[in-house]
Amino acid sequence: MHRDVAALIRPKRTLQNVRLYIGDAAVLVRPLVRTRGQVLIGHASVATQRDWCRTGGVTRAIFTHCGSGVVRSAASRADAIVQSLGHVRGVDARLA
Repeated sequence: MHRDVAALIRPKRTLQNVRLYIGDAAVLVRPLVRTRGQVLIGHASVATQRDWCRTGGVTRAIFTHCGSGVVRSAASRADAIVQSLGHVRGVDARLA
């Protein structure tokens, strides 16, 4: 059975000794994780991934694969939002 990373990640174990996290910015705050049958699929929000980083002790994160909401906003505004989301949890977070 295929499982999405959102179902598999255990930040304290999975991100142990990780110095740089690279994740997707499909959505900033509201996750798009859902189930299809018994399979968990979708995208964790930048906010959720930021929490994973904080829990796992990762202090730097870069987000790629920007979703339409991110793409439609000005690049500087979207990056400022990502940086702000990271700052709240002590993670240096940026858009790629």
